[in-house]
Amino acid sequence: MESDVKKLKRWFRHFIEVRDSDSAERCLVSAIRGNADPIQIADMIFAAATDHRYLDSGHVLDFTNKAFEALDVVGWDLAEGALTSLVPLYAKATRMEERSSWRHPIDLTDILERSFKEIPASLELGKTRKLET
Repeated sequence: MESDVKKLKRWFRHFIEVRDSDSAERCLVSAIRGNADPIQIADMIFAAATDHRYLDSGHVLDFTNKAFEALDVVGWDLAEGALTSLVPLYAKATRMEERSSWRHPIDLTDILERSFKEIPASLELGKTRKLET
């Protein structure tokens, strides 16, 4: 059976995908008030923030990182206010792969997708090689 946090994460990602910031915010608040730990909350938020390539040229990810760093300093009792303020940024962000400049004259998204698929094999190959000094 799917846990509440996993269900909220799935819903949060869906609501961000369809640009419904109000519903996404309710999912996030439910997770926070439902005592999800910081790692679970980070997993929920970063999953949505990385479902598309470089939301708002990467600014969404930058702001998210800074919010989590700040909460580690000031305390997670402020998580609801700090993190829900970011939700509209996720929902309304420009999805860079949707821009024509990413598709023409060279389809950067296609190049990236193919490259990302090669990363696991490249990492495994790298484990078998020794550095020459």
